[in-house]
Amino acid sequence: MIDHVIMFRAEGLPPETERTLMARLGELATIPGVVGFALGKNFGERSRGFDYCLRVTLRDRAALEEYEEHPVHLAVRAYNRSVTTEHICVDFEWTPSTVEGGAR
Repeated sequence: MIDHVIMFRAEGLPPETERTLMARLGELATIPGVVGFALGKNFGERSRGFDYCLRVTLRDRAALEEYEEHPVHLAVRAYNRSVTTEHICVDFEWTPSTVEGGAR
């Protein structure tokens, strides 16, 4: 499995723009190869100013490559970048045994 994690800043968005952004980001869950999706607004004090976090779980690296070039992803990414500021992306691979066995 691959987790594709994006954090971004969107401070001061008008409510309608924020609703549109959340809806557009939700479209990413429809891309083939996506097996999990989570999106949330930060509530903690340790985020270094990042307001939102998006996690897309994909079945493997090939699915991530297809996801990156998928027209829905490209359109959503363009919209996200037009209404938000700084972004950080992390991709990492894991297996169910990594989770079941706990961190070591």
